[in-house]
Amino acid sequence: MNVTLKDIAVKTGFSITTVSLVLNNKTTRVSSKTKHIIKKVAQELNYIPNQTAISLVKKESKTLGLIVSDISNPFFSELSKGISAKAAEYGFNIMLCDTEDSYELTMRYLRILVSKNVDGIIMTLSQDINDKNLSLIETFLENHILPVVLVERSDPLIMSDCVIGNHKMGSYLATRHLIELGHRNVGCLTGPSHLEATKYRLEGFKTAFKESGLKFRKELVVEGNYHIESGRIGAEKILNIDPSITAIHVFNDMMAYGVFECLKNKGITVPNQISVVGFDDIFFSKMLYVPLTTIALPIHQMGGKAVQLLIERIINNKLPWRCNIVEPKLVVRKSTCDIRTLKT
Repeated sequence: MNVTLKDIAVKTGFSITTVSLVLNNKTTRVSSKTKHIIKKVAQELNYIPNQTAISLVKKESKTLGLIVSDISNPFFSELSKGISAKAAEYGFNIMLCDTEDSYELTMRYLRILVSKNVDGIIMTLSQDINDKNLSLIETFLENHILPVVLVERSDPLIMSDCVIGNHKMGSYLATRHLIELGHRNVGCLTGPSHLEATKYRLEGFKTAFKESGLKFRKELVVEGNYHIESGRIGAEKILNIDPSITAIHVFNDMMAYGVFECLKNKGITVPNQISVVGFDDIFFSKMLYVPLTTIALPIHQMGGKAVQLLIERIINNKLPWRCNIVEPKLVVRKSTCDIRTLKT
C-alpha cells in the first residue's frame, strides 16, 4: 500500500499542507526542526512522491521519452546507456520504447509518451517510415508542442534538433582504406535506400572510387536492412554477381556479422580471401573470431549530446534548430589486408 502525505501528517502530528510544503521543497516558514522530523518520517515510511500529481502541478515530469528502432542492436543499446547516464546527471528519468523498426509502434509510443506527460523525446526513426509517415509524425509533434531530438536516423522533413554521424566521411574512410590496400573489385552492402544515412554512406563509397580514378561498379551494390540476416543474404548476392571480389564494405557491423557467416559457410577466409569493413564499431566487433575493421562513432557521447540538446530545448523552445554532426574514425583490425597477401 502506498504511503500518502496524510499518513505522514498523522504520524508526525503536522498538517497535510505543512508536510506537502516540506516534501516538495517549497519556500516556507517551517522550522528546520519540523522539516527534519517530516523528512525523517517520510524516509522511515518509504514515502514515494506521486510523480503524476507533481507533473500536473509543475507542468513537468522530469521524464524523457526514448524511442529506439531496435534495442537488440548493440548500437542502440550503447546509445541508450549514454542517454540514460546523461539524463540522470540532469535529474531526469528515461522511459524506453522499442519500435522494432515499425511505424505503427512508433506512433503508438508517441501517444503513450504524450499521455505520460514527458518533457521531451529522443528518438531514432524506424526503417519503414516513408515520406507520408514522416509528415504524420511531424504533424503529431507540432500539435503537441513536444520537444524532440532525432539521433542517427534523422530526416529533414521533421523539424527538430539532431545528433548524427558524418555518414559520408565514414564510408569514404572505409572505402579508401580498401583501395589503399589494393582492392578494386569491392562489393557494397547498404542499408535501406530511403534512409538518409544510407544515401550519405553510398555517396562516400562512390567518392572514394572517383577520387582514386577507379571505376564504380553499380552492379556490386546490394541493398540490405541493417540486420544480421540481410548481411548473410547480401553477401550471397554479391558473390553470385562477381565471385572474384576481394573486399566488401558493409554499411553497419550487424550486417557484417551476417557477411562473416556467409563467407565462413562457403569456406572463404577473412581477410586472406576477402576483406570486410563494417560501420559503427559496436561492442562485439572487436571480439569476433576475426576482429572487424570498422568505422567508429562515439555512440555513448552521442547519447549524452542528445540529452543536452533536448534539455536546452525544453528550457528555451525558441532556440534555432541545431544539428550536431559527429566525426567518425577508421579502426583497423584483422578483417582487412593488402591484396598482395590474398590467397586464391
